[in-house]
Amino acid sequence: MNEQTTANNPFQPPKASVSEVPVEGQETGGRWERLGAALIDGLAVPLVIYLPVIVVGAPMMILALSRHDVPQFTASIIAACGVSFLLAIAATVITILWVSRYGQTIGKRIVGVKVVRTNGTKAGIGRIFWLRNVVNVLPALIPVIGGLYGLVDILFIFSESRRCIHDMIADTKVVKA
Repeated sequence: MNEQTTANNPFQPPKASVSEVPVEGQETGGRWERLGAALIDGLAVPLVIYLPVIVVGAPMMILALSRHDVPQFTASIIAACGVSFLLAIAATVITILWVSRYGQTIGKRIVGVKVVRTNGTKAGIGRIFWLRNVVNVLPALIPVIGGLYGLVDILFIFSESRRCIHDMIADTKVVKA
């Protein structure tokens, strides 16, 4: 088949370039900002789960125990767990919305950074959830190797590009929002 025949072929696939338009001028997120975001995210979940148990449940449980009131004690445990469960759902919904809309977790939003693709375009929630989180957790399930992998992943933040292994797996980077 010659070039003339291929040029007029109606069944030939289009030759248009399909690419995402990169966003220019994005400043890479700093190491301290990334650390701050990770610490906030790491503390947010325990606070959401345990704080209601301590603030709401503990006083009710102590009062019920002092009265030897088993039904009240049981009710206070259920109330504290219910509040924790509802707050955990709310935090999950907020995180999913922020990650899908802005590429930010709660911690990233507070410190002012976000996750984008390496070409500067928006990173989808599937890429962020599956490649940055789920795939990155799999090595952690292997005894000894998992701990080493986690340490090496974190230490990659000191590379010139400031991209951790999970960033490379997902083809993402963290930039200032």
